[in-house]
Amino acid sequence: MNAPIRRLGVLIAALFVGLLVATTSIQVVQAPSLRALSFNRRTLLDNYSRDRGAILIAGKPVARSVKTDDDLGYLRTYPQAALYSHVTGYYSFTYGAGGGIEGSSDALLAGTADELFYQRISDLLTGTASRGATLELTINPKAQQAASDALGNQRGAVVALDPRTGAILAMVSHPQYDPNQLSGHDLDAVEAAMKRLTADKTTPLVNRAIGGNLYPPGSVFKIVTAAAALSTGAVTEQTMIPAPASMDLPESSAPLPNYDLRACGPNNETTLRHALVSGSRCQRTRRQRCSSIPRCFTCRSSTSGRTTTAAFPGFWVVHHAT
Repeated sequence: MNAPIRRLGVLIAALFVGLLVATTSIQVVQAPSLRALSFNRRTLLDNYSRDRGAILIAGKPVARSVKTDDDLGYLRTYPQAALYSHVTGYYSFTYGAGGGIEGSSDALLAGTADELFYQRISDLLTGTASRGATLELTINPKAQQAASDALGNQRGAVVALDPRTGAILAMVSHPQYDPNQLSGHDLDAVEAAMKRLTADKTTPLVNRAIGGNLYPPGSVFKIVTAAAALSTGAVTEQTMIPAPASMDLPESSAPLPNYDLRACGPNNETTLRHALVSGSRCQRTRRQRCSSIPRCFTCRSSTSGRTTTAAFPGFWVVHHAT
């Protein structure tokens, strides 16, 4: 073989090797990041070709996919849109999965999560159409409605937890929005709706219970600080603690007065039990300053005991691909 032909053969072999490396890199190494790109319409089209899992509360869907005759295949609908808007979030062809369970558990609902690997293998072998997992939440419908009614037209948030398990029984944020406006297949209408929501100064897309400019915990935090103090054994229910009419705050020249400008006990003292019941600001401040509470701020799973950093710990209790 003469030299020119040999060099040409080496060049062609190098080109094939380069093509193989590039293809392997795209299909194996870069595949997860490319699939996760928000503007990757192929991923969205693939997801819309499958029945996305429903989100259930008390056995009834608050988010579900309905089969359509258009190119997208399924339309995501929210039967009780506003009431559960910050719980469910939204699923949009234009904007993807945003907020709530739709965002935090997107892989499970889409059926692409690692936990559903064997289910996908089973579907492939049996010829069954692949479906997303159904998530059943711990939300109590009556508690959710009561919290929403109590907030009324006020801006704010309400969260109710089961103290035995940490399960979320209600999570309401006002103002609310209609996720159906973002999940429609009329892309121009969806874009217009998103512009209105993002331009709204009341920020309805923000879940005030867990995001945005979070509210100070206020009097409810006294339960945490009191429990921490009692757990150390340094105090009991009858331990006398300072309870003056006002208290000097550290690193501040402004005193913190009690709500009625009076001391909560003789000699400016009261028991820890009475302080917890009365909710005195001075008592609460003193507990927060003096109690040893760092361990109270690690959330642990009620089922596994492992530290969790999930976006909605304790929110959903079961998932199944049915």
